[in-house]
Amino acid sequence: GVMEGYRVHRYSNGDVYEGYFRAGLRHGRGTLRAANGDVYAGDWVRNEREGLGREEYACGDVYDGTWRNGIKEGRGTYLTASGEMYIGPVRDDEPYGEG
Repeated sequence: GVMEGYRVHRYSNGDVYEGYFRAGLRHGRGTLRAANGDVYAGDWVRNEREGLGREEYACGDVYDGTWRNGIKEGRGTYLTASGEMYIGPVRDDEPYGEG
């Protein structure tokens, strides 16, 4: 009964994950399509976004960069729906420092 390998899983909240599982957790490459319209495609480690990934938000904003423990951390690119762009360091889910 524990999910392993490549699967498509539909959650009760309407989210859909397509990608790899290990010991029942999202682990490896995968895409999570949230019920609210957000889409994350990238690396997962024990159910957390970890490594490289891209999140496209329902509002039209996009973040492409590194993640650690489920939050944006390291270096990334933000592009807002209005056309503003930030490229540079990211800490605690937010742009940090000069970019």
